[in-house]
Parts: sequence; C-alpha cells; structure tokens
Amino acid sequence: MHAYLTFCALLDDLPPWLANPDSYSAPDEAVALQYRRSFWAQKTNLIVTYHCFRLAIIRQAEKHGLCHLFGLTNDGSMLAMRRLKISNDMLLAVKSVPFESLQANGEPGAEKLRQAGVELFGIAHQTDDQVLAARANALFSQLLDVITSLNSKVSEELAGILAL
Repeated sequence: MHAYLTFCALLDDLPPWLANPDSYSAPDEAVALQYRRSFWAQKTNLIVTYHCFRLAIIRQAEKHGLCHLFGLTNDGSMLAMRRLKISNDMLLAVKSVPFESLQANGEPGAEKLRQAGVELFGIAHQTDDQVLAARANALFSQLLDVITSLNSKVSEELAGILAL
C-alpha cells in the first residue's frame, strides 16, 4: 500500500521547470525556448506514462483479485468506472499540454495513448451498462481524435479496430 501511495504522489513534487515549463527563463530567449520545448516533451511523457501505469495497476489488481488494496471491489462496473476516470484524466492532461510536446514523444507516446483507447474500447463493448458504454465511446472518440491528429501508426491501428 505504501508503494502505491508513493506512486500516486509521483507528479506532486516535480521540479519547477517540469511543473511549469513555461516558467523557465534564460538570458538567451532562443535557448530558453528550446529548453521549454524539451521540458514540455518530458512533462508530457511523464503524465501520459503515469496514467498508463495507473491503468496497468488497476488491470493487474483486477486480474489477481487485489482490488481491495485500492479501496475497490472486483465489481466490473466499479472497475470500469475507475478505468474511465483514469482515461478521462489522461485525456484532460493530453489536451492541456502543447500539441508539439505530444508530437515530440513520437510513436512511443502514441502507443501509450492507444493503450487507453483499447481500455475504453473494451469497456464500451463489454459492459451491459449503457451509461458506462456511452461514456467510454465518448472518451474513445476524443482520444481517437488526438491520436489521429498525431498521424501515427497507432492511429491507423485504432482506425482498423473501428472498422471491425
């Protein structure tokens, strides 16, 4: 439990240049701009990776019947709601960073977004709860828009899933 709480706090104490990349300054503005871009790319990678790990932890807890360690039950609807919340958190974070920082993360970044898309697609098509399915579809659509705008191999794969 201590390790999970430590994990949950990982993004709470980022160094100032990652907490707010736009606050970085240097005497040479061109240098400062380059550093800011690099810091945004790093921050974006950290945020997206963090949410991917959150999804993986919930998935593994469910698989091994350990959801009670996170204050959850092994109820499918409750776990779907948690996965929707995490996916929504990721989507909000992705929309809050400069688009070029998403692009800078390339295919590995797009693959992490795809993982959330797969979770959402699974919820939408495996749950009997129409409200959960509708929410998953709405988030999936928004995430697909982001991934598609990255023009990556991952967007082609997700488009193929939709065609099924």
